[in-house]
Amino acid sequence: MQISFKLFSNFALYHSPSKFHLKTGEGSSVVDICRSLEIPEGLPRINMVNGQMATDQTILKDGDIFSFSLL
Repeated sequence: MQISFKLFSNFALYHSPSKFHLKTGEGSSVVDICRSLEIPEGLPRINMVNGQMATDQTILKDGDIFSFSLL
């Protein structure tokens, strides 16, 4: 499945460019994506999926737009 990403603030330091697409396996969660991008789990952040607040356990679906920003 393919997910679109937008990284804001300091999160853009973890991946260049800050807007990109990522192919991932079915059933991947927000925290799985953080790990794959090597973004420290302890950083305070706001997770958004398709413009809605999401938790670390939110499961992503094909075509979702996922964004991070600092709290």
